Amino acid sequence: MTMKCEKVNSAKRLGRPPLPVLDRFEKFINKTDTCWLWLGHKAGNGYGTFKMDYRKRLAHRLAYEFYVGAIPKGLVIDHLCRVRHCVNPDHLEAVTHAENLLRRPPFIMRGRLIAGRSI
Repeated sequence: MTMKCEKVNSAKRLGRPPLPVLDRFEKFINKTDTCWLWLGHKAGNGYGTFKMDYRKRLAHRLAYEFYVGAIPKGLVIDHLCRVRHCVNPDHLEAVTHAENLLRRPPFIMRGRLIAGRSI
């Protein structure tokens, strides 16, 4: 005989109603004078992540969806402030992937300037 395992969130286990997802999301934000810094989990690349509907989602993309609206199809979210764990909607802009690459600050790797320009 097999038993069915049901996933139960911690609020349900503790006998209280779960927080609305936006309230839970905002508990992980430190709002400074400029950036809204993500205090939750960060991936190895520095981007914040947030678990929603049993999936990890990128925190800056969720912030854009919560505070601005749906991300237009074919666009990515660019951090205007260049802080990967910032979720301030004023610092996020939907752009094409090509535009996002052009805006990326150049960096030096093995004596070559990377980002479309060589030295």
